[in-house]
Amino acid sequence: LFIHIIRDGRAVAASLLERQRIDHRFINKSWAPKTGYESATHWVDTIKSIWSYSKTLSNKRYIEIRYEDFTSKLASVVQRIFAFIGEEIDEGVIEMRNHFFENPRNWEDTLSDSELNSFLLNTEAKELLKNLGYM
Repeated sequence: LFIHIIRDGRAVAASLLERQRIDHRFINKSWAPKTGYESATHWVDTIKSIWSYSKTLSNKRYIEIRYEDFTSKLASVVQRIFAFIGEEIDEGVIEMRNHFFENPRNWEDTLSDSELNSFLLNTEAKELLKNLGYM
């Protein structure tokens, strides 16, 4: 089973770039993006790779969930995931929402203008943001 959680690429970039700033284990990692543009490329490549892999799976083995739905529609998302994996819902999972999910639009406070502009220079990422309904 494959559960693909898609998140706004700008939030992914904010998270990756913030991690670079505060976690010495991330610094100088060859795969770790260091700019908004590199973060955009990483986000696009990851989604495209997963979408390509998902074509080898049946609908019964792959679902997409939006990260943002965890914060706005948690009960229905959890219900969908548990149905997908064939398990009964533990209501305690829904009650844990505030412990795990950050504001999905945190990138607005975290990304600098230059990082955001750099991200948006990646035309493929900008197009994917639009196609996914983030812009």
